[in-house]
Amino acid sequence: MRSEAPASSLPRGRHSLSREEVTRSQRRRILLAMADTMSHKGYAATSVADVLQAAGVSRKTFYELFSSKEDCFVRAYEEAFRLVLGPTIEQQLDAQSDRLGQFSRGLRMYLDALAAQPALARIFMIEIYAAGPDVSRRRTQLLDLYSDRICDSLGLRGEGDRFAGRAVVAAISMMVTTALIDGDVAKLRALHEPVVGLMERLLATTARRSPSA
Repeated sequence: MRSEAPASSLPRGRHSLSREEVTRSQRRRILLAMADTMSHKGYAATSVADVLQAAGVSRKTFYELFSSKEDCFVRAYEEAFRLVLGPTIEQQLDAQSDRLGQFSRGLRMYLDALAAQPALARIFMIEIYAAGPDVSRRRTQLLDLYSDRICDSLGLRGEGDRFAGRAVVAAISMMVTTALIDGDVAKLRALHEPVVGLMERLLATTARRSPSA
């Protein structure tokens, strides 16, 4: 789901697409429309009618795929999470001996993805706060998953070390959100070096406490 590109419409008239392919295309168009519309209007001001107009689908089709605007937003958020953080999680899980190097490359991929896809980034980091407690809980679940994967890939096993790793992930989220609110892509990408330095110090402290690890 690349929010800066328009969603492709289904071919007019008769076509050879299966019902599953049609449904998949419609769902993708709606999620793209949700991302694009919210990037301009914000979550609260975005209506289902706005999404329908941008996606070029009927209200009946929308409610066959999503139960509400909030449900559509959650699915768009999950897709944004998968696209933005999915590759970075895979990068972390590939870590062997060069754990810090893998973290550095994964973080760079994450920051670059946010900088390159501002509509998705807005869903991912800003509009989530306007969507209510249920959506916020889903965000917390996904970020906890990401934090745990990061801690696992870096070999942070003790509770204190894992808490420190989760704190670093939370700090990244806060600083990224600030940069996005400011609309400052350079500030966003500039987070890479100091965050990697912070993680390097955390790993060094952990290694000193566990020389045999």
